[in-house]
Amino acid sequence: MGDGGSVCQSPDAACPSPSTPAVRWECEQARDCNGNPHGAVCCGTGALAAADCSGTNFATVDVDAGFAGTYCTTNCVGPDYVVCEASGDCPSATCLLTRGLGNQFGHCAEPDGGACSACVQSAEACVAPLAIGDCMSTCTDGVLSCAPIDTVPLGANSPIGIAFDGTNMWVTDFGGTDIAKVSPTLRVSTFPLGSNLETEGIAFDRTNMWVTNQGDSSLKKISPSGAVIGTFTVGSEPNAIAFDGTNMWVTLQGGTVVEVASDGTVGTTVALQSGPSGIAFDGMNMWITAHDGTVYTLAVVYGMLGSYPAVGNNLSAIAFDGLNMWVTDQQDNKVIELAPDGAAIGAYPVGQEPFGIAFDGTNMWVTNHGDDTVTELSPWGATIGTFAVGMMPYGIAFDGLHMWVANYGNGSAGNGTLTVL
Repeated sequence: MGDGGSVCQSPDAACPSPSTPAVRWECEQARDCNGNPHGAVCCGTGALAAADCSGTNFATVDVDAGFAGTYCTTNCVGPDYVVCEASGDCPSATCLLTRGLGNQFGHCAEPDGGACSACVQSAEACVAPLAIGDCMSTCTDGVLSCAPIDTVPLGANSPIGIAFDGTNMWVTDFGGTDIAKVSPTLRVSTFPLGSNLETEGIAFDRTNMWVTNQGDSSLKKISPSGAVIGTFTVGSEPNAIAFDGTNMWVTLQGGTVVEVASDGTVGTTVALQSGPSGIAFDGMNMWITAHDGTVYTLAVVYGMLGSYPAVGNNLSAIAFDGLNMWVTDQQDNKVIELAPDGAAIGAYPVGQEPFGIAFDGTNMWVTNHGDDTVTELSPWGATIGTFAVGMMPYGIAFDGLHMWVANYGNGSAGNGTLTVL
């Protein structure tokens, strides 16, 4: 990963052979590597020093002094050293991750005899949490261990909606009074939204965040600094929200969709025959899911409405993959893929009570709030993986690199978290 961005390549393309050590390969998750493609090891180059790992040829890394990166080869030749990937690589030490997001390789750190007081106090053995994937050292029964950070405590009661502004994640709290902004370095900032709150849906208009509030049937416009710069009455119990490039579209639980201009003026209002739950934009039309299993399409220019009944039973969220729509069905524990004409292409099993759904540019990711997991689906609907997250996951959003999941929790004060995959 250079300053000019990144290019997706297979491991074989990134490290074509052990004879080309100049090729750099930096992974972010274990699955990025798919195993060492040539039986190779990962070497570090630049500012390195041999670590005291019982004579094993591992290295400590001094990032500030000019660490240059990693590469794949069959043998690390000095001044380069093997970069550890797990504590088992270091017979008498612990493998700690050295750099942040996008640079998750490690260095060996001595546990200072293994006593909890010693390893907590050891500057060498403890890495401050700076970003998702950084390691944080902990002591249990005198044993030093480290694990990637993948959970962010929010101090919120019931995180539910989540949206990305290009830099930060924003999270609504259905049971609280604030909205949370989480920076790339995991700094959590909270901003008060007022009183009579039950905030749920959230969408970004390229400058500000917009949040639906069922508590007083309003829509709130929030600046990048977290200030409420507008509160607009839109109708009873607004829940889902989507942006069409100019205006916001908001679903009302009673069975209506309303168009809201940037100044809060309510424009087109369309009555539905059932209570809506999710909404997504395909570039021309809004697609709206309903709890009775119907999917509606709404042309944003003309306000014309179409409907596709009996798509599922209890539909929730909806996401666009650039061609087709994908809809979660809570009752039947599946995701349904719809063609542009509304025809069902396939129905794919996921976890219990699927709710949120998001697209990463290739695959769909689904939150299953009935069994506290997230399912990753391929473009053909095959399950790629199922990942444990926090309690009752609802909203999910992609930041260009990771999926962020809002875990609703049990609704108690300060119980809510984010999980990053």
